[in-house]
This record gives sequence, C-alpha cells and structure tokens, in this order.
Amino acid sequence: MGGTGLCWSVLVYSGLQWFILVCTGLYWSLLVYTGQETVVNALGLLLALLLLPVLEGRPWLTWLLVLLLTGAHLGANMAAVRSLCIPTLNRPRLRLALSGALRGLSGALRGPTDPKTPTPNKGGVTVAVPTPREVNPKEPLLPGFSSRLRLRLGAPKQSLVGSEAEFRKAVECGSPDYIIVLRPSQGWVGVGLRDGAPPDAPLRGCAHALLLEELLGADLPPMAPMGAALRPLQQRLRRCPPGSVPWATLAEISRLWDTLGPAFLRGLEDAGWSTRRHQLAADEWRLQWAGPESHAHPSLTTPT
Repeated sequence: MGGTGLCWSVLVYSGLQWFILVCTGLYWSLLVYTGQETVVNALGLLLALLLLPVLEGRPWLTWLLVLLLTGAHLGANMAAVRSLCIPTLNRPRLRLALSGALRGLSGALRGPTDPKTPTPNKGGVTVAVPTPREVNPKEPLLPGFSSRLRLRLGAPKQSLVGSEAEFRKAVECGSPDYIIVLRPSQGWVGVGLRDGAPPDAPLRGCAHALLLEELLGADLPPMAPMGAALRPLQQRLRRCPPGSVPWATLAEISRLWDTLGPAFLRGLEDAGWSTRRHQLAADEWRLQWAGPESHAHPSLTTPT
C-alpha cells in the first residue's frame, strides 16, 4: 500500500503534466467551461485510477513509472522555460546581451532588412546587441552559474568603501548618478546609486558593473566596440594587486563608458529590449553627494 500511496501523490502532481501535454486539445476544451484547478485535479484522478490496478503489487514498476514521469515533467518544464522570449532585462539577460555585444555574438538571427538592426549614430559608436530571441535560450536556469563577480546594485556606502578618502575617489571615478567600486581579489563589484538619479540609473550602473566583470574574463576580440581602448584596460585590471581597488583603471573605463554606455542602451532598444522596466533587483540604499569634495551619507529611500 505504501507504493500505491506514493504513486498516487506523484502521479497527481508530476505525471499529470505529461498527461496534459498528450491531451492538450481535451484540456483546453474543458478549460473553457471550468477552472484550471478543477481540470487538473480531474485529469490527475483519472490517470491515477487507470494506473492503480496495473501497479498494484509491483513496487519496481511503481518506482520506474515515478522516475519516468518525473523526468518527463522536468523536461517539459525546461522546454517551456527555454521557449519563452522575455524582453525585460534581468541580470543574467543583461550580462548575456552585453557579452554578445562586446564579442560580436549578435545579429545571427537578423536579416539585412530587419528594422531592429542598429543604424549608425552621428559622432558616436554603434553597438549591435543580441535580440531577446537570441539571448533567452542561453539564460541559465539556476542563478549564479554564469557570473564571475558578486554584483551589489544599490549598495550602502559602508559596504562599498572603508573611508571618506575612498569615497571621494569613487565619486571622481564614477558617474554623476552612481559610483562603482571593484575589488577583484574579493570577487565582487558594487554600485552605489545617487539619491534622485534618473530611473535608468540602475540599468546604466548594472551594465557598467557587468562591463568590468566582462573585462576580467576572456580577451576581447579585435572587432569589439572600442576594443582597441578596452583591451589595454583589460590587462591592467587583471594585474590589480590583491586587496586593492584599481581606481585609475576604473576612471579610464568610466570615461570610455560615457561613450560606450549610451550606444549600448540604444542598441538594447534597437534589438527589442525593454529599457524602461527591468528586473535588476537593485537594493533600496541611496547615497547623497554634491561633488567630489563633499561628504556623502547613505539614506534608505522607499521604492515607488
């Protein structure tokens, strides 16, 4: 009876999904006239009643069927997740989009007349960004497996710097809307967002931090956007002494990002990404400062 009870519970919650895939037409027909939960429970009960006589007194067959249906259930869910095309940016998707833009992995699915293909900008840099259709299948199912650094977005001052002198350096090396601190030997990069910054500041700061993470990876290809300027900085980042912050290199990368960043954001929009709304999970800490010589204090703001 123990094997029968286990079979009952597993079949209702996992084998049912496989049964629904086989009987999709019947499922949607019934769903028109009743609720989804009612249809799910009814189909699970029907499937269990059909299999109970076959499995009675055969524990090995029960466990075999449990394993097969569980595997089919997981496979069907993985296939469903892989088929999604989400244009909203989270950290893994933004990381893949930036990596693809820097390493020339975009445009494989676009034709020469695709309206999403980026057009040159006057006096600027053009960045071809992978589309959501190219990036979504590559997104890792489990978080943390594709990142080289821990990213702290919207971090408080005390977790970024240890003194006012370090904070002044971060302000000088950062952006008017955020500061960025990289500690390669400790395996993290932090972004402090300024109180009152524009709504796109978390997206720009996160992309800036992910650029630093990308520079700590494999060598950029020769045809990378602004690659001639970024590759020497990439080598300097790798030679950063343990325990220190490469302030001079961060300042030079920030100056390059002033040109590359807006081009990357335009490339995101051209590729079909939604840049007005995102899922970057920024913390609520905000910093206040008036200039490089000011003293900042952290303040916790309520999200709108």
